[in-house]
Order: sequence, then C-alpha cells, then structure tokens
Amino acid sequence: MSIAAHVSLFFIFIALPSFILASPASKMFEQTFATAVVLSDNDAISFGIANFNPDALLNPNDNNLSDGDSVRLRNELNIYNLPYTFVLDKQNQQWSDKVMLRLTYIKQENNNDFLGDKSERPDNNIDKIYALYSAYSRYLPLGNRLKLRLRLGAYIMHYKNKHTYKSDFTNNLKPLVDGVFFNTTANAAIIEPNAKLTYTQETDWGKWQLASDLNYFVGKVYSGSASSVGAIPDGWRINNGVKLHFDLNSSALHAESIYLNFKRIDMHGDMTTPLQTNHYYEMGIGILLDIHKLTNLADNIGIGLNINKGTSLSGGSIVIYFNEF
Repeated sequence: MSIAAHVSLFFIFIALPSFILASPASKMFEQTFATAVVLSDNDAISFGIANFNPDALLNPNDNNLSDGDSVRLRNELNIYNLPYTFVLDKQNQQWSDKVMLRLTYIKQENNNDFLGDKSERPDNNIDKIYALYSAYSRYLPLGNRLKLRLRLGAYIMHYKNKHTYKSDFTNNLKPLVDGVFFNTTANAAIIEPNAKLTYTQETDWGKWQLASDLNYFVGKVYSGSASSVGAIPDGWRINNGVKLHFDLNSSALHAESIYLNFKRIDMHGDMTTPLQTNHYYEMGIGILLDIHKLTNLADNIGIGLNINKGTSLSGGSIVIYFNEF
C-alpha cells in the first residue's frame, strides 16, 4: 500500500523508520500551513455538505470508479469560515478601500492503518488549525468594465495535532516520532500580497465576468514544538476563471438568478505535495438570491453544486453561496 494512502492532509505520515530519520519535520509544518492557506480561501477551493463522487452520478453502473479515497478525505475534513468586510467609503462601495476579517477553523480526524494489517488496531489522528486572517484591499477602476484589486493580507495560525498510538508497530516508533511529527503544536505568521484583475460585462440576459487572481504567500513558524520552529511555508497560486449570471426573476425586493462558474488554479509551493497536484479545476452551478436591499450583511446568498477535479480532494459538494457574484 502506498504512503499516499496513509497521508493525513496536514502532514506526512511515516511508514518506515528510515524515512522518519531522513525527513525534516520542518517540511511537514511548512506543508501544513501552506495547505491551510489554500483551504481557507473559497476562491481557491470550495467545500460544502453532502460530499459525493460526481462520476458516480454520471456513470452509476461503473464499478471501476476511483475517487473513493478523495471523497473520504473530503468527508474527514471540517472547514468553517466566518468572513466580514468593512467598506471604508460607503459613498463609493465599488471602488473604495475595504478591510476584510476572516476566522477559520479546520479539523481533520481519521484512523490510520499504516501497514494494511487488519489485525492491528488503527491509530487515531486529529489535526486542528485555528486561523485569523485580515486584509486591506484597494479597488482601482481601469475602465468601465475592468477593475484591479490590490490586497495585502496576513494570517496568524495555530496548529495542534493529537495522535493516539494503538498498534504495536506505531508504539515501537513512538520514541522517534512523538513530539516531533505527532502530538505537536505550532504557531505561524504568514503574509499574502494579492492582485486580482476582473472584467465584467452586463448583458440583456444577466452578466458575465472574467477574473485572474494572483496570490503569493510566505511566513514563518515562530513558536510551538521544537521540531516546528523555523519552518517557512511559502507558495503561489493563480486562479483564472469565468462566472455567468443568468437573470430569472427581478422584483422590488430581490432578484433570482442561475449562477455558473469555471476556474483553473495553478500553484507552486509547499501545498502541492498534500494536494498531489500543481493545478486543478473547479466548476459550480447554483441559484443566487440578491438580498442587498433587505440587509447589509450580504449582497447575495444561494445554494448549488461544486465539483473539484485534479486534487487529492477531488469530488463534489452541495455548497452555500455567500457574496459569490
């Protein structure tokens, strides 16, 4: 059985003592925090409820479907984001500066059978990440339809791992890995400059938008378990996509529309190993309800289906849209 089959999303599980001795623990923490940056960004990857294998819907009689592991990983993940944006100039919301705050909680719990030996009890592993993100954005008009957003963001993250050794094999390795790879904590500070270019076109059936979003991040683990201190997570990603908005109904209080989106994400850095790719695709379809006349908390909300293809988390989810377009 491959090592990848036993990988927790946030760190590398070790199958051989020789690999433990050769692999620096700092790389594990770099991958942990880099992956958390991507998972907390809804523009990069989306999660929801009721995860499923989209191929099973298209080919229900196909017995050779291979996405079961990725859907299992999605089901093991719990990701909660609580964002809020302050508009600094309420007289000109489209172009004014904005401050964004976001709280994120990520949890993954799984049982790991390292050797595939059913006679051994699988270890229990729990990863948790708490993150506070803040960002300052400036919106610049480059024409009637073209807009540039420049943003500088920063993360403060806390990571904690709890690992329970239950097999003879892992108990023998415990003196080597405990406090180094397992049962560890780490705190990291990360900065992330961003530039996003959008082109939006109004039509008689609704509107469409092209977007290119460039993100770079770099940070440092500044405290925690001794094996984590000094790790430097870094990476970049480019999100290129198109959104389509088809008007269905419009009234004095709200507007309903069908929403479609397609994007490709290219990336490089510490998150590529856990996600098992340097590029992937996301597609979504749903219904949006424009509620900006009813509340100041959001411009629109909705529900839909989202499909990810090309990562270790490939699969589909039912998603809740919030300020999506």
